[in-house]
Amino acid sequence: MKKGLKTIVMSALALMTAGTVSAQNTVELTVTNIPNSKGKILIATSLGQTAMQHASKGDVTVKVDSVPEGAVSFYILHDENDNMQCDMDGRLPKEYCGSGTVNVKKGLTKATIKLEYIPEKIKQEKKNKEENKHGK
Repeated sequence: MKKGLKTIVMSALALMTAGTVSAQNTVELTVTNIPNSKGKILIATSLGQTAMQHASKGDVTVKVDSVPEGAVSFYILHDENDNMQCDMDGRLPKEYCGSGTVNVKKGLTKATIKLEYIPEKIKQEKKNKEENKHGK
């Protein structure tokens, strides 16, 4: 019985250690299309990792640490007014945002995600749809 319990404990410790080691990956995320240098760039993953960087018009690169290997979704917000939340206009965000899935590999993974202004994107998609509908 003691040997069985010892095996279980050792196996559990090995699994915990393996989980910790596999989560020591870093994603170097380049965020593009930032409209201005106001506020911060906020990043969160589908697995709970977060990062923050002062905004800079154009592009910024942010390192997100302790990301496990595999497909991980990243959510980015340009928190222009620095209130640490996504401001909404009805059901649409008022601030630039973006998302993407990154295939995280052991060590360092580099990826790029473009921010978009969702109300403008929807407006452009409707315009394109109408133009295609009328053969333009």
